[in-house]
Formats: sequence, C-alpha cells, structure tokens
Amino acid sequence: MSASSSCPSTANSTSADKDRDFQRKAIFSVAFLMATTSVGPGFLTQTAVFTNIYKMNMAFPVLISAFITFGIVMNLWRIVGVSGLRIQDIANRIAPGLGYVIGTLLALGAVAFNFGNVSGSALGLNVLTGIGTNWGALFTGLVGSALFLMHNASKRMDQMARYLGLLMILLIAYVTMTNLPPNAANTDCSGILF
Repeated sequence: MSASSSCPSTANSTSADKDRDFQRKAIFSVAFLMATTSVGPGFLTQTAVFTNIYKMNMAFPVLISAFITFGIVMNLWRIVGVSGLRIQDIANRIAPGLGYVIGTLLALGAVAFNFGNVSGSALGLNVLTGIGTNWGALFTGLVGSALFLMHNASKRMDQMARYLGLLMILLIAYVTMTNLPPNAANTDCSGILF
C-alpha cells in the first residue's frame, strides 16, 4: 500500500524535475540568443569602423554602451520574469493598445532582421564555398523552413541557440585574445579623460 502511494509523488516530482530542467534550458537558450544578437553584424561592423577611426578613444563609448545595454536588458527581463506576462501584455496594461503597436513593431523588426540574417548567411556561404549568394539564400531559407517543420521544433531551436551561441562567444573570445590591441604608444590618447 505504501509503495503504491509513493508512486504518484515520485511521478509528480519527476514531472516537476523535467519542467524545471526544461525551464533552465530555455533560460540558457534565451541568454545565449540575447548575447549573440547583441554582437550582431551591425554592431561589429560599426565598432570596427569607428575603432579604426578613433582608436583608443572609442574604448569608452563601447564600454559604456555595453553597460547600458546590460542594464536595460536586465531590467526588462526582471519585469517580464516577475510579472509572468508577455511584453505586449505589460504594455497593454500600461496604455491600452500599446501592446498591439509593440507587437507590430516586433513582427516588422523580426522580418527585417531575418532578411539580414538570410543575406548574411548567403554571403558567409559564398565566402566559405564560393557558391552564388542567390543559391546561398535559397539554401539558408530551406534550412530555416525545415527547422520549423521538424517535430519538437522549439526544442531543436533552443538547442541550436545554445550551441551556436556558445560557439560564437568562444570565437569572439578567441579573436579577442589572439589579436593585438592598438599600440598605446602610437595612439593619440589626448581625448581620454583619466
């Protein structure tokens, strides 16, 4: 009798453990996704251009923008986590209809950024393999479509976000450690305030 009564509690604890594990993995996926989108091609290109122009004087704005971005993202996630609501729902509670505006802007932004992602993948495939960018864009679109058609696509996307995010962070760390910083002796540091 005691064995049969302990089985439901074991099943409940196993289910709760699986839910907790899924939530932990989802949080890591979102964290890696946020980290990788923060260092996207636009950020890297603009940082490289302005660092080349302004040399050491560019270090402070990049550092400050990183701290500001971190503060904004942490505040946003804290609000979403505590409220348990989607961002659109929070906006609708602040001002009726604002959530729909934000949802529309998010959808338009997602479309625009995905055009950029497909184009970037096509250019990357062109550099790696030499195939035309049209074929690279078609291949990237087919891979993305296949991902959404797969069973348990959300789990696959979470896994892909974790692994590719980790790979991207490791590659950024490698490039950062192997490239030499600008030589301070040859750089005009007159604009840096100490």
